[in-house]
Amino acid sequence: MPQSKKILHIDDDVLHQRLVHEILTEKQFSVYTAGDAAEGYEMLERLRPKLVILDIQMPDIDGYTLCRRLRQEEMWAKLPVLMLSVYRSPEEWRLGFEAGATDYLTKPIDGDVLIERVEYWMAGHF
Repeated sequence: MPQSKKILHIDDDVLHQRLVHEILTEKQFSVYTAGDAAEGYEMLERLRPKLVILDIQMPDIDGYTLCRRLRQEEMWAKLPVLMLSVYRSPEEWRLGFEAGATDYLTKPIDGDVLIERVEYWMAGHF
């Protein structure tokens, strides 16, 4: 799979992992999944994806913390990060964007919106 089609999805919820994988692989994206932030960070180094989909609530560190960490590193500073969370309040959105998120989508997942946002950011609109 070309580098330009690689997506890393970091989420501890197996149902959401499967759903995102199914939605995006239908559009010919190559989706890799990590169950927590530590595994996700290790996979970033190895896979060098074009985009990250990041859950907020995870068992080790939260998505806000991981996103801030990515933004502090030159290699990941401009990597599109889509936060995908059950949190729907404007306060949570603000926290996501302050942490460095490129976009913020809510669960339950709307497949059409997810595809549209992924395609937009992977086309270099950042």
